[in-house]
Amino acid sequence: QVSRSLSDPCLWVPQAAGFRLCWGRFLERMSGNPGCMLATGFPGRCHGHRAGGAPLIFMLFLLQSVCCAVAVPPPGIVGASFFSPNVPTTINQVAVVEIAMDDVNADPSLLPGVTLDLSWLQEPPTRNALVRMLDTAHVKQRDCLTFGIADARRADYLAPVVSNRNSNHLFFFDFGMSAGVKYPEYASTMGLFGWGSIVARYLDMMASMEIKRFAVVMPKSFEAMGQTFLVAERTRDMAVAYYHVFDEAVTGSVSHDNAVAYAAQVVKEIVNSKTTVIFFCFCLTVNTEFKVAFLRSARDAGLMGKGYQWFSHYQTVSKFMETFMYLPEYADLLPLLAHFKVVHQPALEPADYNATQAEVPGFSRTDLDAHLKSAVAAKFSKALPNRGFTGMFKSLNCTATPTLKVCTMTPDITKEIMRTVMYDAVFNVARALHQLLIVDGQGDFCNVDSEGVRSGPSQLFREKLMQTPWSGYSGVRPWLDVPAAGGTLSSLGATFQLADWVPRANTTYSKAKTIDMYANRLTGEVIHRDWATGIPKPVEDLRWMGGATTPPLDYIPEMCGKTAYIDMTSAAKRCLPCPEGTFNHPADMLNECIEIATFKCAAGEFFEKVAAAGSGTANPCKPCRPGSHQQKASGSEDCELCPLGRYQPHTGQSECLPCNDGFTTPTLGSTEVSQCHCPENHLLLEDLTCGACDPKTTLCPGLMAESNITSLPGFVVISGKSLAGGSTHAPDVGPFENVPRAFACISQAECEGERLPGQCTAGHAGVACGACEEGFSRSEGRCRSCSAADGSRIVGTVFFFLGY
Repeated sequence: QVSRSLSDPCLWVPQAAGFRLCWGRFLERMSGNPGCMLATGFPGRCHGHRAGGAPLIFMLFLLQSVCCAVAVPPPGIVGASFFSPNVPTTINQVAVVEIAMDDVNADPSLLPGVTLDLSWLQEPPTRNALVRMLDTAHVKQRDCLTFGIADARRADYLAPVVSNRNSNHLFFFDFGMSAGVKYPEYASTMGLFGWGSIVARYLDMMASMEIKRFAVVMPKSFEAMGQTFLVAERTRDMAVAYYHVFDEAVTGSVSHDNAVAYAAQVVKEIVNSKTTVIFFCFCLTVNTEFKVAFLRSARDAGLMGKGYQWFSHYQTVSKFMETFMYLPEYADLLPLLAHFKVVHQPALEPADYNATQAEVPGFSRTDLDAHLKSAVAAKFSKALPNRGFTGMFKSLNCTATPTLKVCTMTPDITKEIMRTVMYDAVFNVARALHQLLIVDGQGDFCNVDSEGVRSGPSQLFREKLMQTPWSGYSGVRPWLDVPAAGGTLSSLGATFQLADWVPRANTTYSKAKTIDMYANRLTGEVIHRDWATGIPKPVEDLRWMGGATTPPLDYIPEMCGKTAYIDMTSAAKRCLPCPEGTFNHPADMLNECIEIATFKCAAGEFFEKVAAAGSGTANPCKPCRPGSHQQKASGSEDCELCPLGRYQPHTGQSECLPCNDGFTTPTLGSTEVSQCHCPENHLLLEDLTCGACDPKTTLCPGLMAESNITSLPGFVVISGKSLAGGSTHAPDVGPFENVPRAFACISQAECEGERLPGQCTAGHAGVACGACEEGFSRSEGRCRSCSAADGSRIVGTVFFFLGY
């Protein structure tokens, strides 16, 4: 009986008889040859043996060949990943991963006799360069484990190579892999986090609020993220009502007028889509005029008021909006963008993750940061031509390319918020390999032939990684499925939050945000709770754009018009036609087809049956016009006019307003209080009551004031105020002092009638018009002008003298 050692180059293989034999060790002792040799220049197969004559030795050789073919781990496993040498983020990620690989290789218990290495390939600029890079990784470097890309737009170039080479892939950032049209060829792909995860968690949070329909507006550089929404539309109960990708190259160079016109066109299309939830990203768009024009155009179209909600992810707010939003000339936009929602992966985890979930005993994040900081200082140096990077970075020559960012900067791992996950990723890969190679003896999964094609099953490593419990400095993290084009992307569970951006002067997103909810990285469940306090945060406590206190609907209630209704069972909110003779009242929120013949509008409205049967969104229940009313719900096609003595100046009223007691109106349908007046043979007195007139002496048509009363011929009207004025010649009016009185004149010639109160025939004056005005004298029973009377006397005198 020989004890098993992890350092043995050939491992024990379970046999059906129930005992273990190390055939490699046994043959090595028997023949002096190594039990396991190299095959096709790559470790993993036994071959080559000095022949012996004994049948037993031949039999043992056959058993040894089978045994070692599945038992011997390769001396090295190489992975490859693209990166950009001018992007600080990816450079920091390279540093974290390389330190983790150094630590794995320094641990003899993880992969004894196996060296884990990773080749960093510079992001290729062209398709041909990409293929050459892949050949280098697969053929020359014998890559068999991991692959990563920095530019999702080249994913389709990579897909056929991945499929043909039978390669495994583990992406530190999955970018848009879940949306790639050739994703099915990435059958063995996994991702730690990325666009697929962001969109999946965002949609989970939207679904928790019953929001399933939205618009997506993205720049071309983030088109893969936008396409992830389209994938979600096919794989879950979600609908993209409007999808638009704009080209930063165009929006970055267009003139002011063209930028405004382009922005207005996009906003117009959003309006026409009848959607109220918009997920958009400026991302790498540098044209501020376009961004401002887009936001202002959306404001002018009413898309930033109540009932609408805008969402984005962290970069749009922190990098591409806050750079200009706080400038004075754009101050008009800040109030509009209050309560803008942002999806983001936080640096800190929620407090409700307990100790066994958030941190594994013995794994202190503080200790890891200290270790990474120390390792960076020891490993990376600007004095070295390759700055201390390993893998294919050994060929990095900063003397020849001094301007590359990787040559000018020292890695700063504290700026990589996912450093714990990335560090743990390397160790969890090593643990999965340990199970696969050391425990299970599946060494041939990594066999690669001279053409760079792996002969082993590509899914083997993926399955083992999925089965290996994830733990470490990043806590316990299960693999969660993310819907992808043609399959499912396995993504490492990560916490994503929905944060409420409340812009304020002289601050930033990180200071102004308020967390609304988050997706639990352990289960994917959406938690409506403040993770700092643990206090529940229901939807009704959230705040939305435009000052709304309720979540937006993902549709516009009247969007289907009157001849159709909204299919609420579909995420797309399709419009289904109403049966003949029915219509959908666009304002009642019931979303049902009602029979026109029996429909009743509310009180204060009348029903336009012709409009009900027509298309469009116009409400067939019209408000009653001024001067009319509808007392109760009715299907009447018109409202009733206000009766005499009532009026209504407003629309949509259920009753008319009464005039004062004793007053009436001239006709039906009066619209103003000024139309109220005293009835016939009455007039308005100073105390605003109606007084009776004497029909024998005065004419009272029933208008508003005493100035409207006129006298009949032979009478004069004296106002009540004049009668009570203290004149010694005024008659005693007694209790009728406020009522105009009519008095008989000396003759009808003096009072011709149809005179207003106090008016006499021309030249006449006095209470009863019996006196003559100054310049007039009485002649022949009436007052005549003195000039005309004197003339008559002179003429008579002349005739007298002539006759004499």
